[in-house]
Amino acid sequence: MVIKGAKILDLSKEKIMEGDLKITQGRIVEIGKGLSDRDIIEANGLYLLYGMIDLHTYLGIAEDGVGFREFDLNESSDVTTPQIQTSYAIHPEDPAIKESLSWGITNVVVLPGSSNVIAGTGAYIHTHGKNIQELLIKEPCCMKVVFTKTPVYYHGKKSLKTKMYAYSIFRKKLLEAKNYLSKPEKKRDKTRDDLFMLSKVLKKEIPLFVEVHRMADIERILMLKDEFGFDLVFLGCTEAHLAVDILKEYDIPCILGPLMIAGKEHESRNTTFKSCKILEENGITFSLSHSQSENPVKLLRFLAMYAHKAGMSRWGALRAITKNGYEILKDGERGNIEPGKIADIVAFDGDPLSWKTKVVWTMIGGQIVHRGEL
Repeated sequence: MVIKGAKILDLSKEKIMEGDLKITQGRIVEIGKGLSDRDIIEANGLYLLYGMIDLHTYLGIAEDGVGFREFDLNESSDVTTPQIQTSYAIHPEDPAIKESLSWGITNVVVLPGSSNVIAGTGAYIHTHGKNIQELLIKEPCCMKVVFTKTPVYYHGKKSLKTKMYAYSIFRKKLLEAKNYLSKPEKKRDKTRDDLFMLSKVLKKEIPLFVEVHRMADIERILMLKDEFGFDLVFLGCTEAHLAVDILKEYDIPCILGPLMIAGKEHESRNTTFKSCKILEENGITFSLSHSQSENPVKLLRFLAMYAHKAGMSRWGALRAITKNGYEILKDGERGNIEPGKIADIVAFDGDPLSWKTKVVWTMIGGQIVHRGEL
């Protein structure tokens, strides 16, 4: 297949190339001019951007149109549930999945909700597929831990009153997992799925996605990283702009958001789109996310527009909804329109950072799987 006459956005080289794109067996193989193939798609000047990605969604487990009572979002039976795997609750027919696809989001991470100190593991999925097997790219891809006040709100009547105790619970679980790993494999308790999953974190097989807002919590988690040595990514992180020195020192990436909120919560009162410019200027890798809170996943591109309006560079804003997310997941097969990458591509009828621009078609794995926006 050859896509002819496109404006191809190269996120690495920060340039737009006008030409053709050749795709073979689902991968980009060549970019140039005058390319030919039996299967031709005429782009006629469409802008091609790599497929967007949101690393903190509840797609398929907090389904659109079913009501809160039907959500498989928060497992409140325990304060720590590291054994939870979100794929068991993902409903592939959630309308929001197809809607996100139609707006150019080709891949997402589905995480459990934020009710527990250790919430469970995440699933890395496509936004196109008839069943969970077709959707799934990797599971587990991470483990979510929460150090906002939300777990205290959920469990305050029974088992959790303060953030102090939340930290002690988490550290105790890490120590249990460390002890679990110290035993010969034959002597490990096979019924302890919680410790088995946590051991993947300690062995650095999957990163720890830690949801925080305040600078003080960022510092505390980094102390635990020093003690246990896990790979770390910060979620939420709305005070990241106040913690740039320590984030630079540790080279910790962030998943920033939600930023489109009123800021009425005490922990997130310092939320600002100016964070994006500050993080970019300090060389901190981050991706943008709605965290599927007040705004639907499909509006991810609007975060990049606001980030650019708040002073972030155009290319940096585009990378924050594409390339950076794949880098945070260490997915070397995706992230930019260049030879060797899987062809997850979105075609726009104009500049992707323009409010008037719309998606013309969305491609996953070299196949156009949706046309237009829902």
